[in-house]
Amino acid sequence: MPPMLPAAFTTRASLATVLPSSLAALEGQANELGLPRLDHVVVIVVDGLGAAALRARSGHARTLAPMLGKTTTIDAGFPTTTAAALATLTTGTAPGVHGLVGYRVRDAASRLTNQLSGWDERMDPATWQRSRTVFERATEQGVRARAIGLPKFEGSGFSAAVLRGAEFLGVQSLSERFDENADQLRLCCSGL
Repeated sequence: MPPMLPAAFTTRASLATVLPSSLAALEGQANELGLPRLDHVVVIVVDGLGAAALRARSGHARTLAPMLGKTTTIDAGFPTTTAAALATLTTGTAPGVHGLVGYRVRDAASRLTNQLSGWDERMDPATWQRSRTVFERATEQGVRARAIGLPKFEGSGFSAAVLRGAEFLGVQSLSERFDENADQLRLCCSGL
């Protein structure tokens, strides 16, 4: 059987539409997801939690699983590796545009390079990930953008590639990350 190529997006929503639509909603503009005018936006990323995983374990996801449908499922694009998908999410562009096209790729020196965790001094995040991030566009529009993650990712090559323009807040545990998010929302709502 010949190799199969992935199908084009099957829904209007994809990872590439989430952050651009969120930013547009903050400005009260029309957007691909049809989001209404919003004062604040929080996007929570659960790596690897796709529609197929939710369907397969629907008993463990009794709130989310019933919401799955053609209009509520977004397309991850191709390839679905973490590096490519997160860059697609944060830039609003496809892997062929932003440049993070897989998990392991060959660099200009023919080294096999891990695009998620293999960054070294010979890899320039601005060269590998060529698109402006939605965070960069947000800060240019006066919207404060923050990314909350594990402290070990602060300053990493991958973070520099996909989180440009966002203030990185390193927090260790999952519950602490939710607490930090709540604190940030309180600060925003109080006008600080």
